[in-house]
Amino acid sequence: MSFIDGFCSQSCNEETKRRITLLICLTGIGIVFLLIFGTAAILENNIPVFACDILSAGLLFFNLVDARKRKQYQFNKYFGISVVSLLYVFLYITDGIENTAYVWYFTFPLIASYLLGSIRGGIATILMSIPILAMLLSKLKLPMAVNYSITFETRFIAAYLLVGIFSYLFEKTREKNREELNSLNQRLEITIRDRTSELIRTNEHLVREIEERKDALEAMHLSQESLVTVLDSIDATIYVADMESYEILFVNKFLKETFGKDMTGELCWRAFRNGSGPCRNCTNDQLIDSRKIPTGVCTWQGRNPLNGKWYVNHDRAIRWIDGRLVRIQIASDMTEFKKMEEKLSQSQKLESLGMLAGWVAHDLNNMLSGIVSYPELLLLDLPDDSRLRKPLETIRKSGIKATEIVQDLLAMARRGAAISEIVDLGQILRDYLSSPEYGKMMSYHPHVDLQTEIEDDLLNIEGSPVHLFKAMMNMISNAAEAMPNGGTITITLKNEYVSRAVPGFNQIDEGEYTMLSIKDTGLGMSAEDIEHVFEPFYTKKVMGRSGTGLGMSVVWGVVKDHNGQIDIDSTIGTGTQIKIRFPSTRASSREVAAETSMADFNGMGETILLVDDVAEQREIASGILNRLGYNVSAVSSGEQAIAFVKSQSVDLLILDMIMAPGIDGLETYRQCRKIRPDQKAIIASGYSESEKVRHAQSLGVGAYLRKPYTIRQMGETVLNELRSEQK
Repeated sequence: MSFIDGFCSQSCNEETKRRITLLICLTGIGIVFLLIFGTAAILENNIPVFACDILSAGLLFFNLVDARKRKQYQFNKYFGISVVSLLYVFLYITDGIENTAYVWYFTFPLIASYLLGSIRGGIATILMSIPILAMLLSKLKLPMAVNYSITFETRFIAAYLLVGIFSYLFEKTREKNREELNSLNQRLEITIRDRTSELIRTNEHLVREIEERKDALEAMHLSQESLVTVLDSIDATIYVADMESYEILFVNKFLKETFGKDMTGELCWRAFRNGSGPCRNCTNDQLIDSRKIPTGVCTWQGRNPLNGKWYVNHDRAIRWIDGRLVRIQIASDMTEFKKMEEKLSQSQKLESLGMLAGWVAHDLNNMLSGIVSYPELLLLDLPDDSRLRKPLETIRKSGIKATEIVQDLLAMARRGAAISEIVDLGQILRDYLSSPEYGKMMSYHPHVDLQTEIEDDLLNIEGSPVHLFKAMMNMISNAAEAMPNGGTITITLKNEYVSRAVPGFNQIDEGEYTMLSIKDTGLGMSAEDIEHVFEPFYTKKVMGRSGTGLGMSVVWGVVKDHNGQIDIDSTIGTGTQIKIRFPSTRASSREVAAETSMADFNGMGETILLVDDVAEQREIASGILNRLGYNVSAVSSGEQAIAFVKSQSVDLLILDMIMAPGIDGLETYRQCRKIRPDQKAIIASGYSESEKVRHAQSLGVGAYLRKPYTIRQMGETVLNELRSEQK
C-alpha cells in the first residue's frame, strides 16, 4: 500500500485521491515554510507573527495526522482551508515580516480551487476578499494593522480577483475535460460492448482485411489460435460443416476425444451417423431463409447411433472465413439427464400402477378373509376324521397362496412393508438358501452355481423380514433364469459408508449402508430391457413355471419401502449385477418368541369394539374374537364407533383404516382419543397406507394386523395390545 492510500477510504475514486494528494503536498509545504517564517519572525522579535506561524503549522500538522487516522477527507479539507484562510487574513492585516506577507494572499484562490473544486473554490475566493474590502472601506485603526494606501488596496483586490477568476476558469476547464473524458470512456465501453455482439458478423470483413494486409497476418494467426483454444476448452462437441457439400471444416478437441479421431474433411452425415446420405433431421433448411440469410439458432435432441449417447444440439448458420455459409453445431451430452428422466417417468408409472394395485389388493384381501378365516373356524369344530377337513384345508391353503399374490401387489404398490423390525440380511439369505423355494428353483436350474460372500459383523437394517425374503428370492430366481446354460450367481453382503454420491445412487444420503449385490454370468439385458424391468408383468422367464409376473416390481416396491436405492448394471453376453443399498442400523435384532399354543391367546371376557364397513369382515372378526373368549361389539362406521365410545367404555378398538362413506380409521381414533385419552386400539386392514398407519401409531394406536389374518395372528395381536402399557 502506498503512502497516499493510507489517507483514503475504500470508496475513494481517482479524483478524490488527487485532491488528497494535493492536500498532503500543500500541507507539507505550508508546514515547512511556516516553520521557516516563524523562525525568521522570532529572529526579528516579531512575536505575533511567530505565534501565528507556529500555531498554523501545528494545526496543519495535526489535521494531516487526523486525516490519515480517520480518513475523513471532506472534514480535513475544509479544516485545512479554514486554517490557511485565517493565517492569510492575519498576514494581510499585519503584513508579516518586512511588509511582504500580503503576497501569500494570491495563493489562496489556487489552493481553494484545487482542493474544493471550481464552484466551492470560487465561493471561498470571494469570501476571502471580504477582509480586504473591509479594510479598504472602514479604514479601521487596529493594533498591529498595516495602513495600506487606497491605491494599493484597490490594485491588490483587483489582482486578487483576477487570480481568483483565473483559478476558477482553470479548474472549471479541468473538470469539464474530466467529465468529457468520463463520458467518452462510457461511450467507448458501450461501443466495445456493441461491437463485441457483432463479432461474428464482422468476422468475414476481418478475414478479408487480413488477406489484403500481409503485415497483419501474424495478428490473424493469433486470433485464430485464441478462438481454437476457447473452443477446445469447452466440454461439448463442436464442429463446423459446409451447408452445401456437408464437408466438415473444423472439430474441437472434445469432439476428437469423444469419437476417437479427427473428422475434418469427412462428410458430416457419414462421420457422425455412418449414413449413406444427408440425415433426415438435418437442420440446414431451418438455419437460413429464402435469401440465404441466417435465421438463428435451431435446438433439437437426438441419439447418436455410433456411441448411443443422447445429445442436445444447437445449430446455427454463419459465414465462414472464405464467405461461404456453414453450419456450426454445439452438442452437449445429456445421456445422464435422459436416464434420470426415464427413471423418473418409470417411477411415476410404477406409482400410478401401484396406487391401482393397492386398491385392488384392499378389495381382494377383504374377500380372501372369508376364504382364509372361515375354513379355519370350521376346522376347529370338525373331528379329525371328518371328510370335510381335507377340502377345507385345501380352501384355506389356496386362500393363503392367493394372499401371497396380493402381498406381491401390495409390495409393488409400496403399501406392503408396514411391519418394521431389526433384520439381519445375512440371516434372510441363509433362510432362503435352506428353504423349499430355493430347492424348487435349483431343480429347474441344476447347472447354476451359487456363491455367497457375507461380511463379518454385517450391520442390521430396519424392515419387514417377509418382504425382504420375497425380494431376495425374486432377484435370485431372475438371475438363475438369465443363465439357461448354467453359470454362477455371486451374492455379496457387506457394510459400506457413503460420504458422497455413488454411481447409480445419485440421491443417496451420507451414512452407513448395508449393500446387497446379486451378480450373474448370464445373457445380460439391453438398455431397453433395463428401462422396463421394474414394470409389472414384464418378464423373460420360461413360460409355464410358477410366478406372478410381478417379481422385479415387488423388488422395486420393497426397496423403496425400506428407503433403499437400487441400480442395475448389465451387458449383453456378460451378465447382470443388481446393487441395493439399505440404510444400516447398529441396533440388535430381537429374539424370536417361543412357540405358543392357541390356548395362550384366549381372552378373559375383555370388551372389544370392532369397526369395519364390510359386513363379512365384521362377522369373521366377531366369530374369531368370540371363539377366543372376548366380549365383542361391531359397528359399520367411524361415526357409530364414536357414539358407542361416548356411551360406554371398551378395552380395545379394532379399526379398519379405509371406510366409506364417512370418516376413516385414523380420524375415528383421533375422535375416540378425545373422549377417552387412554383408549387402546389396533389397526386391521387389507390396504396399508403407510403414512396414515404411521400417523395413527404416533397418536397411540398399537399393532397393525393385515387382512386376511389367521386366528393365531388375531389372538396374539389382541392379547399383546391388551397387556401392553398405555402409550
